[in-house]
Amino acid sequence: MEPGAERDAAWLTSQNEPGGQVPGRRYSGGRDVTHAVLYALDAETGKELYSSKELIDSWNHYGGIALAGGRIYLTTYHGRVFAFGSK
Repeated sequence: MEPGAERDAAWLTSQNEPGGQVPGRRYSGGRDVTHAVLYALDAETGKELYSSKELIDSWNHYGGIALAGGRIYLTTYHGRVFAFGSK
């Protein structure tokens, strides 16, 4: 079996269940993904400078993050846009 084939088969099976993909439930290596967390780390030490913790109430689905005007923007599966910036 090819690497990842078992995971891919499980994902495909989950998509073919009644109702298909369910918001807030995504196969990700056996874990249900319910929210995203944004971290800011010190580039030299790796020390955590900031964490959004539970603020982002959904997960990021094929979206990215953007940096503009000193803010970081990200979108979620539910179509929300979050903006984080320094004071």
